[in-house]
Amino acid sequence: MPGRPLRMSEDDQRVVVAGAQGAELLDVSDPARPFKVADLPVSSFTATTNARLDVLADLVPDARRGRAPKVWLLDGGGWREVAVPGDREAIGVRLSPDGRTLAVKRLDGFWELWRLEGDQARLMSETVMGVWQTAYEFSGDGRFLIQAGSDLATAEVWDVSDPATPVLWADFPLPSANDTTLVEFSADSRHVLVASDRGAHVWDLRRQHRPERIAAFEAFPEDITAVDHWPATGEFAVVVRGETVWPLRTDPDQVVKDQCRGYASLSASEWATYFPDMGQVEVC
Repeated sequence: MPGRPLRMSEDDQRVVVAGAQGAELLDVSDPARPFKVADLPVSSFTATTNARLDVLADLVPDARRGRAPKVWLLDGGGWREVAVPGDREAIGVRLSPDGRTLAVKRLDGFWELWRLEGDQARLMSETVMGVWQTAYEFSGDGRFLIQAGSDLATAEVWDVSDPATPVLWADFPLPSANDTTLVEFSADSRHVLVASDRGAHVWDLRRQHRPERIAAFEAFPEDITAVDHWPATGEFAVVVRGETVWPLRTDPDQVVKDQCRGYASLSASEWATYFPDMGQVEVC
């Protein structure tokens, strides 16, 4: 397979790779015979995609606005451009996993939510969100949009299930105020991991305005450079310094069970022999 894999579709049927002439979209439904579906209309792959990799959005230079958002739809092996109106400079874009909602961050602090319908982008809402974020992502089901920023070491989670009326769902502190912040939702969107510097925290989002930190992983030997979630096991993972993968366990009861697996319990006579002054309790 040519190039370096950059992104895989949710169904593992397509992959974006970086080639000598730019980024390419490959069909890998038959891993033994991958073939190119289309070249990507971006010079470097900093773009955002939907889960199927058939909708693409990015910021492009604009003589009047500095940088402007653009959207492309994959159509018959080629890309069809969808215009995104607006006269203010954009500094970030994100696509929902279904490819129907586009979030645009403007330089003046506003977030715009656009609904993509055919060849049209329709503005649904414009909201001031409270932090100067360094990371922003949709949850896997498209319900939440998180933004995390180093200005106040804060993360905000917005419910954007109705793009016309986004609602602040939760806010909480980051592990540190490092300029590099990484975020990742669990597959069911109930939990989110935020990582910065050498710390990673996992938050439970099931109750509005009452997020609960259920795990804190601190003092990694090097900076965290990537994060992920493994749906098969329900675990989060972080990559430290681009080299070492650390699985993160957030269920203490399951950790105890795993650690005790294979250990036999003491019998009543053994307990009386070794702990004569203590009532018997279950160790594992």
